[in-house]
Amino acid sequence: MSGSARSGSLRRLVADGLVNARDLGGLPRRDGTTTPTGRVFRSENVDRLTAEGWRAVHDAGIRTIVDLRAPDERARDEHPRPSWVTTVAVDHDGRDDAPAFWDRYWENGLIATPLYYGAHLRELPERTGAALAAIADAGPGGVLFHCAAGRDRTGMVALALLTIADVEPEAIVADHLVSATDLA
Repeated sequence: MSGSARSGSLRRLVADGLVNARDLGGLPRRDGTTTPTGRVFRSENVDRLTAEGWRAVHDAGIRTIVDLRAPDERARDEHPRPSWVTTVAVDHDGRDDAPAFWDRYWENGLIATPLYYGAHLRELPERTGAALAAIADAGPGGVLFHCAAGRDRTGMVALALLTIADVEPEAIVADHLVSATDLA
């Protein structure tokens, strides 16, 4: 990874209620520049944010949240989101629309592992496409996208965004591995 990349701790979004939140800015691109900071963030479910945590999200400039969880997961949220944030729901999994795909991965035990990411991107590209469109179409301010843990669905969307931004492959892998460390 390039020496110009900001370290994981400098990219971390410190917000009470989140443990796996970070800015996708500051990552090295193949042309020697870095991704812009303060624009796109990734995290786990934001439902555990405290009032102080929401202030940190606001102070980071985030005004749109793209929620990648399925409708039944979103229905279990217990706390309302502040009025200053817009939430866009994108069911990244599409379990109801692609039962054959999901049955395969539940049966072979590869669900919730990076070993299904490639197949998901190949067989259900419209799901990641919808998430990317929601991020691109967001109003002014930063965008935070999340799923439940901030690893699998969020990881696939981050992979796509960082690949489009021509981030060095090693930096994409390193960013993904931060989630494993943070979630531990």
